[in-house]
Amino acid sequence: SIPLGHLADRAGPRTVQMWSFLILAGLTCALLAADTFWPYLAIVSAQGIAYRAGRSARKAMIAGLIPQTERVTILAQVRAVSNACVSVGALHAGLVLAVGSREAYQGAVGFIAVTFLITGLLPVKEPAVPPVPASAGPALAVLRDVPFLSFAALDGLLTTHAILLDVVLPLWVIEHTGAPRWTSAAILLLNTILVVGVQTRAARGVDTTTAAARASLQGEGCVAAACMAGEPIVG
Repeated sequence: SIPLGHLADRAGPRTVQMWSFLILAGLTCALLAADTFWPYLAIVSAQGIAYRAGRSARKAMIAGLIPQTERVTILAQVRAVSNACVSVGALHAGLVLAVGSREAYQGAVGFIAVTFLITGLLPVKEPAVPPVPASAGPALAVLRDVPFLSFAALDGLLTTHAILLDVVLPLWVIEHTGAPRWTSAAILLLNTILVVGVQTRAARGVDTTTAAARASLQGEGCVAAACMAGEPIVG
C-alpha cells in the first residue's frame, strides 16, 4: 500500500485509479485460462495489488475533491452505495452457487471483468486531482509515528471480521454444514442491507478526532459482541 500510495501521489490519483481497474479487467479475464493452482495464485496476487492501488487512489480522489468538513459524510455515503451493490453481487453469487456449474462460474467471472472495465473508464468523467510533489525529509516518516502505527495495527486486526463474512463463512457453510449453498449469500445480503440503512446515520457528528475515536470504540464493541455471539454457532 505504501508504494502504491506514492504512485498515486506522483502520477495523480485519477490516472492510477483508472489504470488499476483496467488492469483488473484483464487479469479477471485471465482467470478463465487458469486451470491449475499456481497460475491462479499468480493472477489473484496481481489482482490484489491492482485492487489495492485503485482503493488508495480513490481515497486520494475524495481527499482532493471533497472539502474536509464533508469527507466523513461522503465516505459513509460511498460505503453505503458500495454495500448496496454488494447486495446485488450477493444475489448473483447465490444464484451461481445454486447452479454450481462450470459455465455459471465462468459467466460470473466474465461479468466481473466487464464491471472492472466500466469502473476503469468512469474516472475519465471525474475532475483531475493534481499530483503531489515529493516533500523534503526522510522517506516513510510515518513509520516513526508509534501511536499511529499502533492504532493502524489494531484497526487492521479488526478488519478481519470482513474476511470472516466474505470468505470464511461461505467456506464453512459449504464444507461443514448441511445448509443450502445460498445461505452465505443471504447472510451477506442481510449485512449489506444493515450497512446501507445505518452507515450514513452512524457517521453523523464524526467531525473531530475525538468523535472518530469514540465511534471507532463503539464499532469495536459491536464486533466483539458479534464474535462472542457467533462463536457457539460456528463451534
